[in-house]
Amino acid sequence: MIRRKPVFASALGKNFIRCLSDRRIKQIQRDHRKRSRDPSSVFEGALTGKLRVDSRMSAQVFLSATLSRRDNPISVVEELVASQHGLENLHLAFNQDTGADYIDKTLQPVLSWLQYPALKSASNGLYLSRIIQALVEPPTSKFWNALYENVKYEIVSEQSMQCFAWLLLRLLTQSPKVRPSDMVIAKDTLLRRVLADSSDPTTCDLGQTIRRVCDERESGKAPRSFQAQHDNDFYDFREISTIPTIQELLTDDMSRLLRSVEFYDETSVPKRRRKYFESQYRLYRQDFLEEVKEAYHKAPSAEENQPDASTMTYKVELAGLSCEDASKKHGQHPWALKLKCLGGLTELQDLNHEERQKYIAEETDFILDQSLAVLRADGKPIAIVKVVREAALLANSIICIQIPNRKSTQEELFSMFNASTLEIVLLGVAGFAHEPVLNRLQKPTELPFEEELLHKGVHNRPKDSATLENEGIRNIVQKLASKSDFDLQEALGLREAVILDPSQTASLIASLKQRVGLVQGPPGTGKCDALFFSYENEDGQIAVHRTHYDAEISIDQAFDGVTIKRHNVFGIGAIDH
Repeated sequence: MIRRKPVFASALGKNFIRCLSDRRIKQIQRDHRKRSRDPSSVFEGALTGKLRVDSRMSAQVFLSATLSRRDNPISVVEELVASQHGLENLHLAFNQDTGADYIDKTLQPVLSWLQYPALKSASNGLYLSRIIQALVEPPTSKFWNALYENVKYEIVSEQSMQCFAWLLLRLLTQSPKVRPSDMVIAKDTLLRRVLADSSDPTTCDLGQTIRRVCDERESGKAPRSFQAQHDNDFYDFREISTIPTIQELLTDDMSRLLRSVEFYDETSVPKRRRKYFESQYRLYRQDFLEEVKEAYHKAPSAEENQPDASTMTYKVELAGLSCEDASKKHGQHPWALKLKCLGGLTELQDLNHEERQKYIAEETDFILDQSLAVLRADGKPIAIVKVVREAALLANSIICIQIPNRKSTQEELFSMFNASTLEIVLLGVAGFAHEPVLNRLQKPTELPFEEELLHKGVHNRPKDSATLENEGIRNIVQKLASKSDFDLQEALGLREAVILDPSQTASLIASLKQRVGLVQGPPGTGKCDALFFSYENEDGQIAVHRTHYDAEISIDQAFDGVTIKRHNVFGIGAIDH
């Protein structure tokens, strides 16, 4: 026999359950509104995966929460890059809507914020590159193609057009390999005209730079006859890894260098500009490479280390991973391997823990941060690595390293894990001093004094300096050129007779005729005198490269008898007292 529930009890139960459900729903809604008002919780939720951007509204909330932390952009970008959920939500937020209103009001502030100057150099540009990749990948990205179309047909605001030009330039320069679709966009005739006609000077400049970079990339294709000498030898210098590889370290082959005639004789302006940067890059990197080779070949064995030596060799073992460093400004760095020195660090062997910490804090030259080292597995060099100076770990004889060549990371880690003996050779080479300059030469966007540097010896020579408009200056130049023993005393109103030798005369003539001049020579040859004699006008500026203390004295002495003001002269370079 089936017993039915009383109608009254059944209805009362349903109403009670419904009441509880309504209260629960309202509580959830209140909690959601509270979290939405708290930018910190929204941002953290997006990083951990608790919040997923799946609508225009959630995208606006997430991006607004991201911008609320704009005062510390490097830290925010670090957190986004370190979280797969963060990058995924960023991609989703930028692809929720393709309308011009959404681009102008929601996306443009974020793109402007990403142009914060320090982000370009944070972790050698890796953080910003990862963020940009998340925005524009894949090539069929709705956001990127919509932004391109809206800029091309001038639908969005001037600020959004500037952001697009900045983003396109980053895509053309941040990697040796450029996506074909981005090259097609950069060569779009209508787009180039729109950027060139923009009322914003920054957008116009970016448009010109995009055109120049695009032309240079088109001129850098390798001929079929090119044959690589080792794993880091490329026809296009922008594909070369700045940090040398092991094959480079061990090879005796001469690096590819360009003679100045190769770019001065080039009639195509884009090709000449590209060859100039290539020449500067290869010359500077050759100096860097030779410094690394010399340090490695003179490195002692682990048993022969001497205190305060520039190179050291230690037997080590793997001790884990490190991603945190309290001494860093933002507390984090890309992952690094921890290597435990089996015999301890030479300089710290006779010190207790407190004395070690004091020594590391005071001796800043002890194991330089971002200096280079070589890893050897069973006596065979396997990788050139960068040292991460973590003071707390150094006190325990633990050295942190990063593998810069991401392509070979897996192979190098495999060799380390399977080695019976592992050694690290600390080279003491300041990779941090060379790497930013070399990376910048690989990604040029402009060339100051281009006329003076690139047009020597061709039909379109640079214009003469404006100083030649002065009749007195023209007379001095003519007399210097026609008379080898011309006395400058009367012409410049000096206290004493001054007669220059032929090389000084040539330097003075060049300084008077050219908009920019470089005078070089050994100490005591009259460089400063020749420079100051060339500047009777008070608007000019002189940069003096000081390599020793006497140069500073020469600068002050050179003011005796000339009228140029002291604040128009500045020194470049350190003075070794």
